[in-house]
Amino acid sequence: MVRRQPAQPHRPAPPQHAWDKGDPKKTFEELTTASKDPKTYATNPLWKTTSGPWKLESYVPSGEVVLAKQDAYSGPDKPKIGKIVLRPFTGDDAEFNVLRAGDIDYGYIPPANLSQKSYLESKGYKVAPPGTGGRSRTCS
Repeated sequence: MVRRQPAQPHRPAPPQHAWDKGDPKKTFEELTTASKDPKTYATNPLWKTTSGPWKLESYVPSGEVVLAKQDAYSGPDKPKIGKIVLRPFTGDDAEFNVLRAGDIDYGYIPPANLSQKSYLESKGYKVAPPGTGGRSRTCS
């Protein structure tokens, strides 16, 4: 028995990315090399997001990442704030101290510090039930 295969619709090739030189092996090597230099993440055009709701504004290899609202984003879920600052902390106490000082808008309360919930609420934070790890979330 012979069956005729239905015609496949013609699909145009996806656009070639600026970093794609046409040779997959060479492209992979170049991307791998670039990924090993985090000091250039905020400046190298290779790492610039152009289609998502956020773009990389700044990056410190041992510290914070700043994401800025992408005004040209045309997707359904538009950013509601202009900037997000992501900061690493060495532990729960370090994060809680910065939260208690009012230097961040969102953080976690370690279980040992839940007695300070009222203090945080008096500073304008909203304390939500524990998420993962048993730590309560706070946001202003």
